[in-house]
Amino acid sequence: MKWALLSALLWLNLALAGTLSYASQLLSEGEPSLAALQIAEYLKAHPGSQRGEILLARAELLQGHPARASRELAKIPTITHPSGWWVKGLTLYELGHSRAALVWLGKAALQGQRYPYAMDWGTVAWQAGQVALAEQAYLLALQLEPTQAWPLIDSAMIAISQRQLSLAATFLSQAAGILRAHPNSAALPELDYWQGELAAKQGRTQQARADWKRALRLEPGDLEIERALDGLGN
Repeated sequence: MKWALLSALLWLNLALAGTLSYASQLLSEGEPSLAALQIAEYLKAHPGSQRGEILLARAELLQGHPARASRELAKIPTITHPSGWWVKGLTLYELGHSRAALVWLGKAALQGQRYPYAMDWGTVAWQAGQVALAEQAYLLALQLEPTQAWPLIDSAMIAISQRQLSLAATFLSQAAGILRAHPNSAALPELDYWQGELAAKQGRTQQARADWKRALRLEPGDLEIERALDGLGN
C-alpha cells in the first residue's frame, strides 16, 4: 500500500509538471485563456509556485489584464528568474510605468540572454524615447539570434529617425540578406516599408513607391503603407 501511494504521488507530480509545460505551449500558440485554466489547476496543488505564478501572470497579460498580472506577480516574495523579470517589465509597461519597466526588461535581457527579452526591451525603450537603450537592446537581440531580421529592421527604423541614412541602408541590406536565406513572411512587408522610408528620405521617389507597393501587396489594407503612398502623390 505504501509503495502504491508513493507511486501515485510520483505520477501526480509528473502530471502537474506536464500541466505547466502544456500551459507554456498554449501561451506560445496564442491560447492564453486555456493556458490560464491549466495553470490555475497546477497552483491549487502547488500554491506559491514561482513558475506557475509567472506563467499565470503572462497569461493574464496576454488577455489584456495587466492589473491581474500584477496581482499574480505580487504573490511571489522575490522573483528570481529572468522570465519573471520579463513578465514584470511588460506588466509595468502596460500599466504605464515605462521607466520601471525598462529596468526589469533590461535585467531580464542581460541576465537571461534570450531573444524575446531583448526584443521587448528594445521595443519598450524605443516607445519610451530611450534611443540609445533601444539600440543596445536590438544589438543584443541580433547577437542572440543572428538569423533574425527583426533586430536589423528595427535598428534601421531608429537610424532613419536619427537621419543616419547610410547606417540605415546597411542595416536593411543585412536584413534583406537574412530574409533571402531565412524567409519570414511577417518581416518581409516591414522590410519593404522601411526600404521605402529610406528611399523617400533620400529623394528616390520612384523607388519608395515601388517598395511601398510591394509592401502593400504583402499586407493589403495596411493604413500606414497606404498613407505613405498617398503622401507621394501622383
